[in-house]
Amino acid sequence: GMRRGGSSYVGLDVTVRTAPKLLWIIGPSDLPGVGQTWSAPTVARVNVNRTWTSGNPDKMVLVFGGGYDVAQDTVGYVADNVGNRVFMVDAITGSLIWRAGPTSDTGAQLPLAKMTNSIPGDVRVVDLSGDGFADRMYAADMGGRVWRFDIRNGQAAADLVWGGVFASLGNGDLAVKTDATKNRRFFYAPDVSLIDAGTTNFINIGIGSGHREKPITDVTVVNRFYSLRDFNVFSQVQNTQYKATCGTSETSPCHQIITDGDTRLLDVTGVANPTIPAGGVGWRMNLQDAGEKVLAESRTFQSQVYFTTYSPEEREYNPEFCVATVGLNRLYVANVATGKLVVLTQLAQGSIAPEVTFVFPTPGDVPADEPPPGCATTPGCDVDDPTTWPPVQG
Repeated sequence: GMRRGGSSYVGLDVTVRTAPKLLWIIGPSDLPGVGQTWSAPTVARVNVNRTWTSGNPDKMVLVFGGGYDVAQDTVGYVADNVGNRVFMVDAITGSLIWRAGPTSDTGAQLPLAKMTNSIPGDVRVVDLSGDGFADRMYAADMGGRVWRFDIRNGQAAADLVWGGVFASLGNGDLAVKTDATKNRRFFYAPDVSLIDAGTTNFINIGIGSGHREKPITDVTVVNRFYSLRDFNVFSQVQNTQYKATCGTSETSPCHQIITDGDTRLLDVTGVANPTIPAGGVGWRMNLQDAGEKVLAESRTFQSQVYFTTYSPEEREYNPEFCVATVGLNRLYVANVATGKLVVLTQLAQGSIAPEVTFVFPTPGDVPADEPPPGCATTPGCDVDDPTTWPPVQG
C-alpha cells in the first residue's frame, strides 16, 4: 500500500530475491471507493466458487480495509466518501473478487447501510474450523464501529460473506453526532483471541480508540479500551440478525449490537476487583489522561491483554536522552476475563509507542538471572524498551 502517498496497491513476486517481478498494480479504477491505502493486506485462503487462475491453485486471497479518507484529518465527526469498504482480491492476479460497501455502492456484493466511515486499519482474518480456509473476519472503522463478517466457503462471490455491525462505540450510529467526547475512532485492527472461560468459550475482541492523525491536538474525546465478547464462536450470523435488541423469540443466533452505554458492558475504570456479571458482553476502561489515546493494536497473551497508549503531556527535558519533550507513553495489562488492571506503567519511549511485541529467546541465550545488555534491574522490560529487566510476565 501507499499510505498518504496514494490509493493503489502493488503486488510483487520476490521468490527470487535478486530478480523480483511485478505481479500487478491496482488502484481506484480496480477498487471502487478505495481511499488512501493504509490497510496492510492480510493473506488468507478462501474457497470462492469462481474460475481461479492456474497460478493460484491454493485459492490465496488478500483482504484489506477500504483505506483512509483525508476528511478524517478534522477533529470533529465526519462521514466518509471513500475508504468505507472491505476488499478481497486474488493474490496472484490482483483481480477484485468481493467487496463490502455502503448501500450507494451498487456493485458491492455485501451492501451495508451503516458502512459510512472509512476503514484504514487491517482486517483480522481467522480460520476457526481448522480446515485451512478462512471463515471469520473482524474490522473497525472511523465511526467507532466494530464489524464482524462470516465467510461462507464454497459460495460464489455474490453470496460469499454475511456481516454486520458487532459493536457501535462512537458517534457513527448516533442520531446526534455533535458530542465531541464520543467521537471515537478506530485506526487499527481488532485484537481477536479465543478464550476458554471454563463454562463457556468466547472470542474476545480487544480494541482501543484514538485519533492517530491528531495525537496532540485532539484532547476532547473520552478514549477507551474495550474488551468485547462474541459468543457465536462457530455459528454464522446472517445479515438480518444484527439488531439493536434481540428478544426471546428471535431466531438464533441473533446478535444484539453492543453499544458504549450498554448495561451488559461493564465499566471497570478505577475498580480494583471487577467481576463481569452473567450475560455480560465484556468491559470498557477509560484511559488515565485527557487526550490519551490508543495508537496501536493490542495483543492478548495468556489471558491478559496488553496495549500501549500515548498522552500529549509535556515531559521534563533530560539532556541524557534524545527524546521528544511532548508525549508520554504507558503500558496497560488487564485480565481479559475480569477486566482487572494488572500492570500500568510509564514507558521511557518519547515518541508514539508501537504495539507490544512478545519475544521468545532460545533457552540458554541469556541466563535467567542476568539482564541483557542495556537493561537495568527494575521489572518491565517490554514494548521495545530495553531499559528494564526482567520482562513483564503474562
